[in-house]
Amino acid sequence: AERQQKLWDLAKKILKPREFQVLWERYSDNDITLQDVGDELGITRERIRQIQLKALGKLRRAMMKQGIHCSDDF
Repeated sequence: AERQQKLWDLAKKILKPREFQVLWERYSDNDITLQDVGDELGITRERIRQIQLKALGKLRRAMMKQGIHCSDDF
């Protein structure tokens, strides 16, 4: 739980607000589909998928720079 909180804190620090929101909606305790997030933000599920992939890449690179092991937490 503490590790996950650190990852969310890092995500909030390095990601753009929309990127963070997409990851939060997709990977926190919510069980929300790409379509659901897209409907909420007024964009297509394909665009949500693209934002999600970009944000995950940014987060993984930041984790590697900080020496945090990348796993399936996100």
